[in-house]
Amino acid sequence: MTSEVDCRRGAHVNPDIFKLENKPKNILCHEIGAGSRCLKCDCPGLDLHYWRKMCKVCSCRMDDHDVILPKNMDHGQIVIGRLFDFIPEFESKLRLHPPSPSLPNSKKAYHVPNTKLEKILESMYNVRLEDTKEKNKMSEYTWVPTTDRALAEKYFSALPESERPIADTEGALYRRHKLQHQLPHHDSDASAAKSLKTELDRKEHAKYVNTVKEKIVGVGRLIEFSEMNTLNDSWKTAEPGSHGVGSTGLQDNYGECQFCHKNLQVGEVAVVTDHGSPNEMWHVNCFKCHICNQRLVDLLYFYKNGVYYCGRHFGDSVYPRCSGCDELIFSKEYTFAEDKSWHLDHFCCFGCDMQLGGHRYMMKDEQPYCFNCYMERHAKTCRFCLIKIAPDQQRISLKDLHWHAGDDCFRCRYCSKVLLNQRFIVKNEEVFCSSECKRSFLA
Repeated sequence: MTSEVDCRRGAHVNPDIFKLENKPKNILCHEIGAGSRCLKCDCPGLDLHYWRKMCKVCSCRMDDHDVILPKNMDHGQIVIGRLFDFIPEFESKLRLHPPSPSLPNSKKAYHVPNTKLEKILESMYNVRLEDTKEKNKMSEYTWVPTTDRALAEKYFSALPESERPIADTEGALYRRHKLQHQLPHHDSDASAAKSLKTELDRKEHAKYVNTVKEKIVGVGRLIEFSEMNTLNDSWKTAEPGSHGVGSTGLQDNYGECQFCHKNLQVGEVAVVTDHGSPNEMWHVNCFKCHICNQRLVDLLYFYKNGVYYCGRHFGDSVYPRCSGCDELIFSKEYTFAEDKSWHLDHFCCFGCDMQLGGHRYMMKDEQPYCFNCYMERHAKTCRFCLIKIAPDQQRISLKDLHWHAGDDCFRCRYCSKVLLNQRFIVKNEEVFCSSECKRSFLA
């Protein structure tokens, strides 16, 4: 009796091995957002460099791409959770992936939160609001500033329509883009800061983050502006350290926007903070970073010496930021070149990553290149000899045409007369000394 052998392909393989294909795979840092659409050019999609926060395909920054985080997590939630030290509570209370809640139609007075957690819970994510124009029509917002429906509606009405964070719209894309730029994840998360290579660097980073948490970061709050004698009681009786408006701290410019210096109108929604002077308030579109002049996304601000910053530019005011990896430089030794700061090992060729200290390099689009990579990628080709023109060689350029600026190359295409400092004619991407030579060549 003979046994038959099953010759079908894969028949002898343990079937459980195929289940490995369905096993969840870890995502490396440089794989996050892979393939994301670039908002500045038509590249095939984000291919992130393994330590630069830039695309290897188009050289655009990571935050110039529409990066969707794994499991649709919200960049604002992640950064705020870290800065306010309650990620477990934060994720459970706000539910990172909830069925979209709806805001109650509440007209109660604005409630001043007593704890950091309550302040953040005043802001919510993935919330549905009923359309005020069409009954029974709901719009889902990726973020709302308060649980008070009336204030939320006034806030969004004050924003340009293209900046209202309604899911799957230009406004939601705008918010994602600004979150990534204004709140660099690596500034607040040591595990995302790949440049922290020494224990001293890690301690300095931890010290920076703790200072931000304890003294710097805050979330703007909304009030409905009214005259002093009609302010709601909850704001008058705010706890010490918050914007209490009562018998103390008021000045003659109460009700004046700190940015545009125009008076707020009664009933208009205003932004106030827990830092600065008690009478400070802003129009919704005037609450901006002091450096980049962008509206502070999700009302998240960083306060220092009377000035309000976004997270990126507050970090820049404390430490230099590496132009290579976009991370803050916590070590005392670093490179300063081309009016920019670089980690010692990050002043590298943008093409091949060769360290450029002591080597010849050229700049292109604000990025350094070694000589070989520059010649390969960016050097112009001479129209006459078809040899690339080195950056230290003189050249003559006319639109997309280039020549070595010498007697050997810049010549009449027909009679070979040298055309340096002479009048010439261009036809069909060739140069001629006269109409006669042009006609003879084209005949």
